[in-house]
Amino acid sequence: MLVDEKPLPAPLWHKAERAAVYRLFSDLFARELRAEKIAELARAAEGAAAPLAEHAALRPLFSRFKAMGENPWAAERDLSGAFCFLFLGAGGPRSAPPYESVYASQSGRTCQEATALMARELASLDLSVEGDFREPADHIAVEMAVAAALIESDCSRERQSRFLKDRLGSWLPNFAAACARGDRTGFYVAAAEAAASFVSDDLDRLTSGPAPEV
Repeated sequence: MLVDEKPLPAPLWHKAERAAVYRLFSDLFARELRAEKIAELARAAEGAAAPLAEHAALRPLFSRFKAMGENPWAAERDLSGAFCFLFLGAGGPRSAPPYESVYASQSGRTCQEATALMARELASLDLSVEGDFREPADHIAVEMAVAAALIESDCSRERQSRFLKDRLGSWLPNFAAACARGDRTGFYVAAAEAAASFVSDDLDRLTSGPAPEV
């Protein structure tokens, strides 16, 4: 081979599968996981969603789903403490704020330019943050949900890739590193690393792979 071509990731999934992965990540970071949800994730890892676990970025996360399914109530207790420590500020300097603004702004504060940009993105899609989810628009769960909405609304590859590059792709690696410093359970760092890796792979597909399947 005369040209050093970059190997492509796994074949591009149907848009429904891609959107489902983004919604999964949104759910994982939106709220504390309860035992019922943990059991549901464990069943999904063994059932219809199992093929998704074959993607290299998701394999470690799906393995954790299966392990937690052995005792969902114990997992709920452990993850509740980790969620509070990492995402609600209880960890202090070892917390991992789930907001783009913290990682994208020089001040390291919430509600900066990224929040305004995400608010405009939501408005362009005629979407809004649910009333009972009192978080800024640049929360990771919101950005993941918007990524899913872009896919489901048949937006162009260019718009999807621009969103992933400018929003999620720009800060998820730093967020994952912050989770690694403070997550004693290992679950949320696995989820953050899987999210960063999946977004990177999906961006590669959109910019250099075949067209998404319907």
